[in-house]
Amino acid sequence: TDNIRLLGTYAYTHSEYDDEDDNGNPLQFAGNSFRISPEHSFSLAADITIPAGERGDFSIVPSYVWKDHHYFEDDNGYDYAADGAGGFARVRESYPDGTFVEEEQDAYGVANLRLGFDSADDAWGVYVLGENIFDEEYLIDVGNTGGAFGLHTIIRGKPQMLKAGAYIKF
Repeated sequence: TDNIRLLGTYAYTHSEYDDEDDNGNPLQFAGNSFRISPEHSFSLAADITIPAGERGDFSIVPSYVWKDHHYFEDDNGYDYAADGAGGFARVRESYPDGTFVEEEQDAYGVANLRLGFDSADDAWGVYVLGENIFDEEYLIDVGNTGGAFGLHTIIRGKPQMLKAGAYIKF
């Protein structure tokens, strides 16, 4: 209908290191996924307008974004060492204290909801926005720049948030 718009995206990514270089030599990360490359991801949204007569329009915009399991480093959470036979052996990467490095993110989804009102002449409007309304915990990246300084760095996804706003056009 004129009052409902449905939006969506889907992405499929098959990223994987080759087994050998152009000269036939085994590669260190053979078969591993590229960092921060989920195989599947999608988003869905609806933009719903509810006419309120001469005053303006109410709007409801629910959205959902989902990302598949992915790694934060090209080593996919393993240390590599020469195996003596011209190849590489994989061992689970760990910190000096023996705990394992968390270099992967399980699949996750984040839901958002925007409720608003826009004046009929679009001169002003107000809205409230709920981000990550189910408070999904997820990581955006791990171990990037801090490793050079011996620090464990973690970038967490946005927590559950509530925002409100208004606009005036003049």
